[in-house]
Amino acid sequence: ALTDAGLRTSGPWPTRAELTTMASYCDYVNKDGCTADDVERMLAALVDAGQLERTPEGFVLRQPFP
Repeated sequence: ALTDAGLRTSGPWPTRAELTTMASYCDYVNKDGCTADDVERMLAALVDAGQLERTPEGFVLRQPFP
């Protein structure tokens, strides 16, 4: 959702409402009760791993989308 399957390499950081929508999709697919906080943690892990960079404008994808 964030990078449109790797087609976008940068863009705005998701709002709380967008995080909630992303979590809803994750829960639909995985049936795991995913929340907006969970998605925030997933994004933070991608930042920590160097795959995603958070910038003042939003984000930059640092590695190709798998």
